[in-house]
Amino acid sequence: MATSVAGESACAGANNQDVDLPRGERRLYLEEITHAGKTSRPRIAISRSAIVRLALERLAATMTTDDIVDQLRKTGDEHQGKGRKRR
Repeated sequence: MATSVAGESACAGANNQDVDLPRGERRLYLEEITHAGKTSRPRIAISRSAIVRLALERLAATMTTDDIVDQLRKTGDEHQGKGRKRR
């Protein structure tokens, strides 16, 4: 099932291996997690925000801020603009 494959990829990221899920697959992965919560027994409502909080807690436990910056420098977007215009 796709959940286990995506879950394995997410675990690989905790080992500082490059994991690059395309945007659509990220959304699908979040939907699979929320669906799994709805269909499990006992049922649990899992929000996308809760998933991101858990991921951030795990990231903080496994990587330093410098590690994160280095990883994003390697795999991040080359765009160094000002960002979106504010009103």
